[in-house]
Amino acid sequence: MIGRLHHAHEFERLHREGTRVRSGVLWCVMLPDPSYPVPSIAFAIGRSAGSAVVRNRIRRQVRALMRTHIGRFAPGLYLFGLGRGLDSTPTFGQLSAAVVGIAARVAQ
Repeated sequence: MIGRLHHAHEFERLHREGTRVRSGVLWCVMLPDPSYPVPSIAFAIGRSAGSAVVRNRIRRQVRALMRTHIGRFAPGLYLFGLGRGLDSTPTFGQLSAAVVGIAARVAQ
């Protein structure tokens, strides 16, 4: 189960206290917090990534990868985004490698 970030105070807390990591084509601002029952995620995928169809596909793929690797992520807040300067839409393999890399950094 994966939660979603909805409230402004959660985003403000991420901005103040979160740690930013990058792996491959993704970056993540994370804030592990045991008071949350599950990892809660949000996305910051800008228009430079492509059309709405492309951005939504990326969100769905990352959300599916999070479900696959949910055991590697501690409960808390996570904001995912795409790195700048990508020449093309990231493949599922690139997104998968990035999520695994971010999960490894969360475990540290």
